[in-house]
Amino acid sequence: MGYVESNLMSQERVLHKGDIHWFVFIPSVFFTSFGLMLLTDSKVAPLAGIFFFVAFVLLVKAFLFKISTEVAVTSKRVIAKMGFIRRSTVELNHHKVESLNVNQGIAGRIFGFGTIIVNGTGGAHTPIPNISDPLVFRRKAMETIDSTQSTFQPSHQGPAVTAPAQSAHSGPSVNMSPPKAEPKKEKLGTDWYSIGKEHIKANEYKQAIAALSYAVKNDLNNRDIYYLRAVAYSKLADNIKSLEDIKTAARLGHPKAVEYLNK
Repeated sequence: MGYVESNLMSQERVLHKGDIHWFVFIPSVFFTSFGLMLLTDSKVAPLAGIFFFVAFVLLVKAFLFKISTEVAVTSKRVIAKMGFIRRSTVELNHHKVESLNVNQGIAGRIFGFGTIIVNGTGGAHTPIPNISDPLVFRRKAMETIDSTQSTFQPSHQGPAVTAPAQSAHSGPSVNMSPPKAEPKKEKLGTDWYSIGKEHIKANEYKQAIAALSYAVKNDLNNRDIYYLRAVAYSKLADNIKSLEDIKTAARLGHPKAVEYLNK
C-alpha cells in the first residue's frame, strides 16, 4: 500500500494517479551504452568502468525516485509525495488548489512526460517532474476540482424559504415567505440582504443563509452579500462554503475578504 492509500480520510477515494515516466532511466542507459562503446577500443577500455559506475548510480537514483514519488487526485484532495528517506509531501483540499500547470520540453512533448506544478492558495508552488501524460492528469484533476467546487457556488434558483420560528433569543420575527400576490414585483422589492443581516443579529444563521442566497439571485455581483453569507457559514462551521464565498467576495473587491485571503 502506497502513501496515498494509507493516508486516505474517511469516505475519501482515489480518482486518478500519476505515474513516473520511463524516461527517468534514459541517463543510465546512455552511460551504459557509452561504456560498452569504450570496451571496443582497448586503449580506452579501462575508462568504461567509470561510465558503468555512473550508470549504476543513475539507475539506482531513478529507481528510488520512481518508487518513492506519488501524485494523485482523490475525491477531496490533491496529494503528492516525493522522497524515500527525506520525504516531502503536499496535501491540498480541492478548494485550496488554484491551478495545475504543465511544463514540457522537446523530449517531454515527444515521449509524453512533463512536470506538473501544483499552485495552492498562499503562493505555494510544488513541481513534480517526469509525470507520464501530464495533460491527462491535469485535465482529470481540474475536472474533479471543478465538480467539487461547483457544488458550493451561489444558487441562482432562489431557495424555498419559510418564516423562521420565534426564538427566545431572537428579535422580531421576519417574514421569509415569498409573497403570493404579484410575486415578481414583490420579490424584486424585497431587501433580502437586510433580512439576512437581521437574522445574523438574531443568531439565526440558517435563515440568514436562505435570505442571502435569495439576494444573490437578484444581485450576482454584490460583494457584501457574499461576505455576509460567508460569515453565516462560518458560524455554522461550514468552512468550505464560507471560504468559497470569501473568495468570491475578494474577487469582487471586498476589502475584508481580500485582507483575509492575503493572510
